[in-house]
Amino acid sequence: MKIYIDESGSLGVKSRDKYFVLAALVCHTKIADKKLKQLGKNIYKKYLAPNNLQEIHATHTSFPVKQRVLNTIAQIEDITIYYLIVEQKKIHKNLILYPNICCNYLIGLLLEDIILECKNNVDIILDNHSTKVGSLNSLHEYLKIKAFTEWRYNYNFTSIFMDSHKVWGIQMVDVIANSIFTHYNYKKVLCIKLQSIIIRQKNFLIDIFSWVVYYVYRVSPLWSPNVDNRTISATK
Repeated sequence: MKIYIDESGSLGVKSRDKYFVLAALVCHTKIADKKLKQLGKNIYKKYLAPNNLQEIHATHTSFPVKQRVLNTIAQIEDITIYYLIVEQKKIHKNLILYPNICCNYLIGLLLEDIILECKNNVDIILDNHSTKVGSLNSLHEYLKIKAFTEWRYNYNFTSIFMDSHKVWGIQMVDVIANSIFTHYNYKKVLCIKLQSIIIRQKNFLIDIFSWVVYYVYRVSPLWSPNVDNRTISATK
């Protein structure tokens, strides 16, 4: 199983973003991963190459291309999308002071349900240009401790940073994270019609967060500028 992870938004006390988003694109089979790569190649050939662009980057990608990307992903079997949203002002002050540590912690939260359900080897691929994760070693060690102790994971586990222009999965999950981020922070039309399937709600009122963190999965293949763009409301 391959898990592609990317974030959207600036994390830390100096951030002007209300929300911070992490997204994971999970390919449960080699066939699903192969189809994802083929999608990337098709998008590059049709939309990027004619405009001398090297990769799919959400901030430089038009709405119709985002629609094409995510509508196709939604129709690929054995792909699941997870995402996590946090309201930054309600993160514990002692945690938000250290964005790298905070991001590692949030990645662990995002991965928990995925790893708990996994019964085979896992490769986690993150964008090498991420400014949130301080070092691969600290993240990898943190995730291994969580996986082998708290999550009772008994298979091979790897996590690597790669340049996004070399990995189609990172480019795709960048589009997903950005679409969700711009919807929540700037009230833009949500490209994805999210099915109201909530895997788990976690309430961190006790010591870390005072906001419920939602894990939502799967995107519907219904794409349109007129799509139902309701949000899932947060409750304390």
